[in-house]
Amino acid sequence: MGERGELESPGEQELESWALQLERSGDYQVLRRLRLRPVTGDLGPKTGTRTGLIVDLETTGLDPQSAEIVEAAGLRFRYSLDGQVLEVSGEWSALREPDVPLPPETTRITGITPEELAGKSIDPEAFCAFAAPAAIVIAHHAAFDRPIAERMFPCLRAKPWACSLVEIGWTEAGHSSAALQALLRDAGLFSDSHRALPDCRALLEVLSQPLGESGTALGQLLLSARRLTTLLKVSAPFEANEQLRQRGYRFQRADRCWLKEVERAQAEAEETELRGLLGGHLQVNLQQVDALSRYALPQEEI
Repeated sequence: MGERGELESPGEQELESWALQLERSGDYQVLRRLRLRPVTGDLGPKTGTRTGLIVDLETTGLDPQSAEIVEAAGLRFRYSLDGQVLEVSGEWSALREPDVPLPPETTRITGITPEELAGKSIDPEAFCAFAAPAAIVIAHHAAFDRPIAERMFPCLRAKPWACSLVEIGWTEAGHSSAALQALLRDAGLFSDSHRALPDCRALLEVLSQPLGESGTALGQLLLSARRLTTLLKVSAPFEANEQLRQRGYRFQRADRCWLKEVERAQAEAEETELRGLLGGHLQVNLQQVDALSRYALPQEEI
């Protein structure tokens, strides 16, 4: 057999054979490293397809009103109208030195260091040229990413947005968590980098996975993005907080109000039922919502 150091490393086919044997035993689950899809650069028109853009940001904090971008990435891909991922047409990423010290927590999570950011900046025009063909922008936490991204990239304000975190029924489909890395593991894959562009690539793979009657996760997301809904913004006394939470409302700190998005046909009934439950000590504002306005800050805040 020869010395141990002379042994050849197993090839890809042999490793895959071992992985399949482990899986067939029923005692093991094997995760495969996320493989990069080829980037075609193709932006030519094709009947029955659209271009999507996945956006991910690494920032200095978790408050969308004050956080600064330290890394931005975009992955442009072509998809069919029924939600099949067809190809990757482009990738873009850039680093930026923030105006405030980089928090140690950001370095711990991403590995990005202040030295790596020193002197770096992002060219908004370059990103907007990259994003121009996109028919929809997707983020895994659009309520966080959209307000921050639109401050630096005003071109995104005119784009429809969708959120893969909350607009896909992950739990109903049997997933224990909607966290990106958990969804990637459920697909039998792993990625050992928590950076903006690798997260874009991971999300594309997650979106391409089968998901019930929608065909794919992307298919369900597209159906959700096409919805016309009403956002109820409710201001109520403190003692109503638990009842609002139980009815599916979430608290928005910026406006100090409770939010719930419902189908437009259900909005009037929801308001009537809410007033009957909580009495007259509340204020309800109804706002019509579509993918162009969903998750965006009011224009006066931009």
